[in-house]
Amino acid sequence: MAVAEKFRPVRKRGFSPKRKSRPGFRLDGRTVWFAAVLIVFSLSTFLAFTQKPRRNAYAAVTTFTLDWWQHPIERNAMLRLPIITGGLNGVFALPGTDKVWVVGKGGLILHSTNGGRTWEQQTLQPGLLQQQEDPQQTAQQSAFYNLLSPGAAVAEEKGGNGPPVITNPIADQSLTISAGPFTRDLNATPAVFTDPDKDSLSYTADSNYPKIANVTINGSVLRVAAITAGEATITVSASDGKKGSINMQFAVKVSGSPAPAQEVEVPAQVVEAPADTAGTFKADLRAIYFVNPSNGWAVGGRDILNTTDGGKTWQNQNSGTSSYLYSVTFTDPNNGWAVGTSILNNHQRRKKLANPKKCHEQYI
Repeated sequence: MAVAEKFRPVRKRGFSPKRKSRPGFRLDGRTVWFAAVLIVFSLSTFLAFTQKPRRNAYAAVTTFTLDWWQHPIERNAMLRLPIITGGLNGVFALPGTDKVWVVGKGGLILHSTNGGRTWEQQTLQPGLLQQQEDPQQTAQQSAFYNLLSPGAAVAEEKGGNGPPVITNPIADQSLTISAGPFTRDLNATPAVFTDPDKDSLSYTADSNYPKIANVTINGSVLRVAAITAGEATITVSASDGKKGSINMQFAVKVSGSPAPAQEVEVPAQVVEAPADTAGTFKADLRAIYFVNPSNGWAVGGRDILNTTDGGKTWQNQNSGTSSYLYSVTFTDPNNGWAVGTSILNNHQRRKKLANPKKCHEQYI
């Protein structure tokens, strides 16, 4: 008995025999965190490559908002917008739809069915627009295209107020983003504008692409700052405060190192404007109007164009006028008005289209 007790195995305190692990997958905290991070990373990558850019490329975005998460981060977002290589004069959006039409230089007509995201050029039949001499080749027409106020010629003949005139036009400018802005004192010698009646002039200025060239005017000092590479047109207006005014335009070409490339590449659509005919030019279309998706009118020069199939084909309706037409509106497919200005006497004229095939001239 004493011998048996002597050889009994003694278990050390705190010691337990090693047990065999049970078969199966064992999750610990580290594995769970790794799996969660992997899932979030994969989901974020998928969303980053499938997110659509904002419809408005110029929209301001607040960081860490729902809108910020729903769309990709872009640099130079305006570069993905459609590019039209031609002068645009008028735009019309049909209420309640995504249909938009644009008209411009040399008979250019563009149509969008998705609110302007993409554009299709609508082709005019050969010979549809009248071939006309360039209006800037005669003194009377040049005065008209300098936008003399209606009735200015009559006022001068009667000894009334004469509008301002352009004496030293500003030449086209080439700016770089890194350089300083272009400045010009419009009253400094030689003055850009003068008034035949010695009236004091006030000025306003506007840029057709402020994201490319931003223009401000302080008193008589004009300032044009380069923002983004591209081309813009600056319009400067002078007024004598007596209903006499005149506009002057000059082009600004901006160059320089571009900002970092945008993170989402969306190719820009490029639409080429119709080329001018040597020695003559097609009437520049100035305005367009639709009463429904099918029936519309476009005016420019002495032409009135009509379509009944949404712009797929156009017909020239004889305006019967020597005036240049600048705007058009319709109340229904049969009744409308086109407005223009006579070159010879600077009087405004209206064209009432009681019948789309006939034009009746009205005077103001």
